[in-house]
Amino acid sequence: MPVVVRNFKDEDGNSPNEEDDDSNWRLFRRFFIYDTVSGIEGEGDYARGGISTVIRYPKSITLRVKLDSINEEMIYVPQLIIEYRERSQTVIESYTLSDVTFTSEYAMDTSNFWESVKILFIVLNVFFGVILVVQVIVWCQTP
Repeated sequence: MPVVVRNFKDEDGNSPNEEDDDSNWRLFRRFFIYDTVSGIEGEGDYARGGISTVIRYPKSITLRVKLDSINEEMIYVPQLIIEYRERSQTVIESYTLSDVTFTSEYAMDTSNFWESVKILFIVLNVFFGVILVVQVIVWCQTP
């Protein structure tokens, strides 16, 4: 499943995953629930049991499933969208709880439906307009 890290920054400092245009997104194969290893400072401190100064964890997780509009009862590959937050060790010692949200989105393209409704609305308006004109003509001809 492709993983989208919303607050990812590439080597140039750009944030391609924060844009709404998903064609520029950088996708990943892996994600983590919490990370204490990358916050260890100093060369070789991990092997010596160094203590992490920063802990990273997901602030929000969204599982997005989109229905395939061409093939009935089929879906596109689901996406896991994660936004990470990092906290220093001093903040974690004073605040032991943090808010994490998980949402599940199910979406489908409704453009064909709304196009059909628009056509139906126009046809019905024309039909009722013809009936109205006929009623006015009949009304005007009766003494």
